[in-house]
Order: sequence, then C-alpha cells, then structure tokens
Amino acid sequence: MKSIITFAGLAFASFAAAGPCRPRTTTTAAAVSSSTEIASSTATETAAVSTSTDYSVPVVSESSTLATVIVSETSATETSAAETSTVGTTTAETSAADQSCDNAGLEYAIYEHTFYNSDPPYFSSFDPTFFHTATPTFQGKTTRIGIPPGTASDTSFAIYDDSPPQRFQYKAVNHQAFLYAPDTGDYKVTIPNSDEITLIWFGTKAISGWTRQNADLEQDYPGGTSKSFTIHLTAGTYTPFRLLWANAQGDLNFIAEVQAPDGTVIVNGDGSDNRYFVRFACDESTPSFPAFGGSG
Repeated sequence: MKSIITFAGLAFASFAAAGPCRPRTTTTAAAVSSSTEIASSTATETAAVSTSTDYSVPVVSESSTLATVIVSETSATETSAAETSTVGTTTAETSAADQSCDNAGLEYAIYEHTFYNSDPPYFSSFDPTFFHTATPTFQGKTTRIGIPPGTASDTSFAIYDDSPPQRFQYKAVNHQAFLYAPDTGDYKVTIPNSDEITLIWFGTKAISGWTRQNADLEQDYPGGTSKSFTIHLTAGTYTPFRLLWANAQGDLNFIAEVQAPDGTVIVNGDGSDNRYFVRFACDESTPSFPAFGGSG
C-alpha cells in the first residue's frame, strides 16, 4: 500500500502495494427528503477487467419513481442483474453554488482503527459502520481529497493543510459534502486503485445508514481494474456525497477523481472547483450531516 490519496486518477501514479483487498462492489441508492423538487439521476459503475479474469462481475440496475440509478461493471466472462433503490437530491436555482456563508469544500475526520487485513484481497474484517460512532482524532475542512504524490508511507505527514502530521497505518479518513450540479449531465467518480479500501455513497445513505453493502462504489487492494461510478444530475441540485478511505498495515495508496459533464476535474489531490462541493447550502435547503462519530 504505497502512499497516494488523490482524486486524480490520470495525474498521479500508484505506489507499491503492501495491503490487500479485492473489489467487492455492491450498490444501492436512496432518496433524500426535501421540500424542493427531486432530480432524476442515472449512475453507472464500470470496471475494465482483463481477459484473464475468470470471475463474473454483476450488472446492477436500480430505479424508482424519484430517480434512476444504473450501476454496471463488465468482465470478459458474464454479467447478471438485480436490485432496485433510489438516489435523491435537493434543488437550487443558481448556476453556481452559493458560497456567501463560508461553506465551500468538504468536511473530513481522521480515525484510528484496529481492522487487520488478514485475507487479501477481501479485507473481510473491515466494517465501515464502526465509524458511525467512533470518536475522530481530528476534524477539519478541505478543498481537495488525497495524499500528495511522492509522500512516503513510512513517515509522518499532514494529509490536508489543517491536519496534524501523522502516520496512516490503521487510520481512516471520512469525507462528506454536497455535490452541487451547475449543469445537467453525468458526473463521474473514478478510483483506479486503493490500498486498503475506498467506499463511496451518494444520496440519503451518504448521510446516514451507510454500510459496506450499500456503497455505490468500492475499490480495494489490489484492485487490478479501474472502478468508476457515473451519476446523472440535474442543474441546480445538491446531492449528498460521502467518501471513506482506510488503510490497515503497511503501505497506503488512494487515487481518485471526480469529473463534471464537460470533463472539468471537480476534486482530486490538488484541489477542487469550488462551484461544486459545499458542506451545506446557505439557504438551508440541504439536510444536515450528523456530526462525525455522532451517528450514521
């Protein structure tokens, strides 16, 4: 598990892996309650798998009257279909998120944990619900997601500008925010690889009830294939977003990126376009995230 946490799959190189985990993708989506209109959304998760792959990868389609989510992952062997649910959003009226109330960026929290990866590539001991009530060692705000490239995993470093330097063995970083859509179209999250594990949720389940089973995207070490999740959003909507990364023993690695419909990089290890991620809406139209460690 070499050191990179970065939402920029094209820009940053992977480090040598020490931790293990094989992707086990499960998806679902949930509706966000709001007094405003709900935007329909479509999501697609794809993974390029080499022809030597001998296991099947599912195709999951999800739909509801409020929104539609389609998640797909392909391999050279076979596909299967199952399961339905919803993704919800809160509607706004502007071409860019209102940031007059100092709400730009994402909230994050750093945790310690004891999950040992004894069965690579599965990391079956890892349970994200532990972090619903675990007490963070630090909380802060960031406009990027990631570890700067070239950061050594055997040294102490600050993951974000306002965080204290530390080592990241047996650590987790939980990010939460609202993804604002200034334009209607497909917004794409890509994770080329992760050491140890990265999980992403959209919709109400990103606010509460997030589990490993209902994650929209899971990438583990060694992933071997780039994983992506594409969600169709309507202009003027705020969609709850959560990203949890965790490392166990050894090296660490995290590469990820979020793109707007026109290909603009919304957030990665270098920074983000502040039109897109906010911690809350200034007009209080968005639901509230629980305090870190308060519930989930």
